Amino acid sequence: MSEFKKNVPKAAALGYDPGGEEPPRVLARGQGEVARRIIELAQKHDVPIYKDAELAERLLQIDVNQLIPAELFQAVAYVLWFVHRMDKEWQQKVLGRKEENRGET
Repeated sequence: MSEFKKNVPKAAALGYDPGGEEPPRVLARGQGEVARRIIELAQKHDVPIYKDAELAERLLQIDVNQLIPAELFQAVAYVLWFVHRMDKEWQQKVLGRKEENRGET
């Protein structure tokens, strides 16, 4: 692989219904400028970003709006666990600040 290809950012956005029975699906994917925009939007909306170059490469092969194939279930499950953990940490931080502010009347 050329040095240029290694340094090109790659990104995929996943979505799923936690109460549903379908596996996650690819909502967006791309490299270069498209990947930068996906990352920028995630940061803007406080969406946790999980970095895994190999998984990103595999997700780039899946069409947008397609379900994750079975061979990626384990890797994607770890990503979802990571996002859930980051969300809980964020909630604790925000709730902790609100409780601190209530005590300052």
